[in-house]
Amino acid sequence: MSCYPDNLEYADQVLGFAKEKTLEYREKPELQHKDTVSNLQNLLTAPIQHYSSILTLLDLPNFNSLLSLQPYQIRRAIAHAVVGSILKNETVISTPDDVNGILELCAVMIRDQKDGGHNSSPFRSTRSSRNESGNVDLEEFAEEQGQLARIIHLFRSDDADTQAAILSAARKQLGDGGERIRYMFPPLVIQAVKLARRFKKLQDTDEGWEKKCATLFKFIHQVISILHNKVDNSDVVLRLFLLAGQSADECGFEDICYEFFVQVRLDGFLLSRHFLHYEVGAVY
Repeated sequence: MSCYPDNLEYADQVLGFAKEKTLEYREKPELQHKDTVSNLQNLLTAPIQHYSSILTLLDLPNFNSLLSLQPYQIRRAIAHAVVGSILKNETVISTPDDVNGILELCAVMIRDQKDGGHNSSPFRSTRSSRNESGNVDLEEFAEEQGQLARIIHLFRSDDADTQAAILSAARKQLGDGGERIRYMFPPLVIQAVKLARRFKKLQDTDEGWEKKCATLFKFIHQVISILHNKVDNSDVVLRLFLLAGQSADECGFEDICYEFFVQVRLDGFLLSRHFLHYEVGAVY
């Protein structure tokens, strides 16, 4: 990378060689030696530190292949490095393929892993994530998920249709996260609400804006409903339903707006007419 920074093929060949050797020695103790583990982690960390854009990793086919062969702790460390680079450099991820690629690199932070992490239940963890009493460190878990959630705000495209595809791709990747959706779905909803307002502004130039917007509100409703059904986070769900209802009203979808507030009542939230009027404007 230092000698031939513009030739990604050379860097990928090195990663490919490491992958082959990892497969060759997979059942041998040499691969578990601390020096070997450290060297492999350094090899995977090098492109993250060297290239100015984290998206360059997606042009190295052997990077994720090698990463997937590593033990949980290395995969977790690399995922943290990827997220840290995105946030530090404010890297905008502007296509569905790039969203899928980046989230695959961070899979260890997104869903349960068979070899470690919050495996089999939302708060089962490896020793490194537990405090001295043996309980899961919930603050560490929340901080980790909060960092990951921040990159969702960098999933954006100047093209509204592409943005819709980006949000759909992110939803599919994040939906299997169990307890993690508590942190992942709210920013996803906020991004979708922003997109609905963008579609509204395109009403004079895009004949299909109304259908696209209606589809988007259906997407928003599904995401909030999943969050409500799978995670005990009623206060956030309430705010998201109200936000979505307000946005639907602003975009001229009275029926959809009504559905959001009916859902709020059906789910057992007690809202007075005064509260609704004060927070999001008169609906009835």
